[in-house]
Amino acid sequence: MHLAPRTLTFAVENFDSMIEEFRPLAQRHWEEIALNRDTIPLDPDWEMYRRADAGGFLRCYSVRLNGALIGYSVFFLVPRHPHYNHRWANNDIIWVAPEHRDGRVGLKLCLFAEQDLQKDGPIVVHYHTKIDHPALGRLLSAVGYGLIEHGYSKRLG
Repeated sequence: MHLAPRTLTFAVENFDSMIEEFRPLAQRHWEEIALNRDTIPLDPDWEMYRRADAGGFLRCYSVRLNGALIGYSVFFLVPRHPHYNHRWANNDIIWVAPEHRDGRVGLKLCLFAEQDLQKDGPIVVHYHTKIDHPALGRLLSAVGYGLIEHGYSKRLG
């Protein structure tokens, strides 16, 4: 039996280059982890992402298997945090398709993003995790991230 080669690639991509492949994965991502699915539909402001990317305030990372997008990590970049004189990268979303969560793909995606984000000098990288989906938190703890706060959410109206 001959198995096809499995080629994983990690890259920095501009938003427009990956949006069409990103949309169906974003839907799957939302279905897996979104809060309030019954009352708040997925409705991204794609134009806002495009503007942030064009202005240098968005960084999109992809993981592809044999050229097909299987995961992503997207950060909003803050050149100077409003409270601190320091660069900041807030992770907006990170996801790897469940059928590809073997072989440390998520870990490799996080480390790839770290290496890229650090190229311009010191930066604080901040991720948000969902209580009901602890795997990302465990992964981040394993590579040196610390739990710094708890967030609370309540839908009004």
